[in-house]
Amino acid sequence: MSRQRGNEPPVTWLDALTWCREHGEDAVMITVLGAQGSTPREAGAKMVVTPDACFDTIGGGNLEQQAVIKARQMLEDGQRIPLVERFNLAANLGMCCGGVAMLMLEPLMLGSRQLVIFGAGHVGLALVTILSALPYRIHWVDSREGQFPDDIPANVTTYCDDDPVGLSQRLPDKARYLIMTHNHQLDLDLCMALLKRPRPVGFVGLIGSAEKWRRFQQRMEQRGFAPQQIASICCPVGLPDIGGKRPMEVAVSIAAQQLQLDKAEAGQSIAVTPLNWQAARSIGTLSGG
Repeated sequence: MSRQRGNEPPVTWLDALTWCREHGEDAVMITVLGAQGSTPREAGAKMVVTPDACFDTIGGGNLEQQAVIKARQMLEDGQRIPLVERFNLAANLGMCCGGVAMLMLEPLMLGSRQLVIFGAGHVGLALVTILSALPYRIHWVDSREGQFPDDIPANVTTYCDDDPVGLSQRLPDKARYLIMTHNHQLDLDLCMALLKRPRPVGFVGLIGSAEKWRRFQQRMEQRGFAPQQIASICCPVGLPDIGGKRPMEVAVSIAAQQLQLDKAEAGQSIAVTPLNWQAARSIGTLSGG
């Protein structure tokens, strides 16, 4: 029960895990923990399920179909606790092989903690210093040679690319994107490129003053972007209650917002400023570096 992505051939469950990690795709790994009697696959067989694809197989049939349905429900509900279920293939599923299979469905939240940071200026450096100490996988992009520090944390991948806009189309779908480059035109181009992606990204935050954002809104409207698309960009990025213009102060504000988003996605209630980008836009005078 394997699906192709575009022209890519079907892949094994192990290849699928690598693909999901690289593309920020949440998944559920289904493992046959035990098998008694006649079953489609032996103990140890695995498959990977994402919201819109399946990789490898635990044998097909109604057993696999029901397992995939449960896996996708877990993804939709944001469930993070593994589930173990026993299936009597004849009594429960109407399968003539008649054995018993024990399955484990293990959520793998591979896409919920990926960040893409455009800009390795003062704010970008301060932000990576903070966020690299937390459980994030960070993609750090800048077009300028020699801009990155010599010591890069293990959970940070750097990209020195003369076409950050093109690169933005190849980075993880569900990652959060933070834009703080040295060039306002590049910031605008990145905003528009991210809004045009075929699959939506997890979050777009833009560093900038109220005046910068007003001009960006006008230019995006002129390019035909809908108001709701434009409103999905958080500008100025960061929590409005945390003031200050020094690079580290700005970085603390942005990092705090990312932690807030983590908890909101996990369904936890927290006593911090609500995620109200409209209110945030009227505050703050941040500029990139």
